[in-house]
Amino acid sequence: MPTDGPVPCPDRSLPPPDASLWMLGIGGCGMSGLARLLAARGIRVGGSDEAASDVTRGLEADGIVVRIGKGSVPADAVMVIASAAI
Repeated sequence: MPTDGPVPCPDRSLPPPDASLWMLGIGGCGMSGLARLLAARGIRVGGSDEAASDVTRGLEADGIVVRIGKGSVPADAVMVIASAAI
């Protein structure tokens, strides 16, 4: 789904299947569960976390991209979700 930038979601709906979503703090208990739910709906989910853990390794084993440490949000992400813990 090529776009020129983030796709607004005025009705606060989920992005369409095959959209790319990035999560900051993906290794937390709430964010990791949400990542798995969104991925199961066909959304391309990835995210970052400060430290590797059994949770982040499990997400990677499930096919979810996880980057450890701080970094930039991928250009193709149509939505970014940030944990309140960061």
